[in-house]
Amino acid sequence: AAQIAPVAVSSDTIELTRRSVQSDTSKPSDVALNPDEKFAKEFEVVLNQFLKDLSAETVSYKRDRRILKEVISPYNLEGTENAEKSYKAFKDDIAPTLRQKGQKIIDLFQKSDVAIVSLLKDKPEDVREKLLSAWGGVKKEQLNGVIDFLANEERLIAAHEKLLKFYFVHSKLYSVDPEAGAVVFKNQKYQEEEKRLLDEIENIRDYGKKED
Repeated sequence: AAQIAPVAVSSDTIELTRRSVQSDTSKPSDVALNPDEKFAKEFEVVLNQFLKDLSAETVSYKRDRRILKEVISPYNLEGTENAEKSYKAFKDDIAPTLRQKGQKIIDLFQKSDVAIVSLLKDKPEDVREKLLSAWGGVKKEQLNGVIDFLANEERLIAAHEKLLKFYFVHSKLYSVDPEAGAVVFKNQKYQEEEKRLLDEIENIRDYGKKED
């Protein structure tokens, strides 16, 4: 997996790409483009579509990831039955779904590789090299952030699973205080272990925020 820094279609990135594929004497938009300019525009469209899709998939992932906070809410953990249900739902459904969505983000890079290679297949070698270099720069910049983001997300998912398993295994040893919205253990040792697991989750979240 990988840690995904949120991505956006930055004007700097788009302008850098545009400069790499267009000549300094590009014609006004109301004049018909020559074949080279038309091709450069097509290449730019592919890059911008990649950035748009990457941003959309990342936003979608973060929206679905909100369920992590809900699943460890004390109100969903009262009693052994609820604790077991929350743990199994997380392990069998929530965690796999989030991992699949993370993989969809990674798959966008391969999809764009295929599209760009196809677009360049009939072009002269010097043109291919120049534009593959432009794509490589955009890809490297975005992929580094995606890998970091998803790596942190994997740590976050694993930490939630560990906490939910802890609640399930010790479900007969705590009660839920509805007013405080907190799990209360009879044994101080388990209360401290719960705090350690919650702190671990918070630290992973804080790291992700710093990377954003």
